[in-house]
Amino acid sequence: MMSFKPLGFVSLGAGLVLCVLGFTHNAPTAVQTRSPVALTGVDWDGMSPDERQGYIAGFIAGAAAHQASGGKATVPGTRVAKEAARLKKDGALHFKFGENVYRSHIDDYFFYRNRRVQTLIQVIVGVNSQMGPGIEDIP
Repeated sequence: MMSFKPLGFVSLGAGLVLCVLGFTHNAPTAVQTRSPVALTGVDWDGMSPDERQGYIAGFIAGAAAHQASGGKATVPGTRVAKEAARLKKDGALHFKFGENVYRSHIDDYFFYRNRRVQTLIQVIVGVNSQMGPGIEDIP
């Protein structure tokens, strides 16, 4: 069984987020200056709906790519894409829900201001583990 390595898929997801969004807003935001790995509920609160959707989509895609590649960065992209498609078809992705599902749960979680110090990664992984079998909890 594949072990869970949060920083591997996070870096892939973060890269995808930056590519998808491009952060082309005219007004500077906290999102532009902080690493996607370090973003917290405070950053989430400052994101536009499109930025939130893009972050989650990138996270899910990065997690799928990491899982499909077996955690290796040197696997050919075509093989990773085919394996990710197979995992999705088989219902075997660790993060198997859609962006809107994660987004609504994250919004609910950060409704309480005292929780906004937690990183988005912590919250997404926690939400995922509460919704059903998948990845192991991060200690």
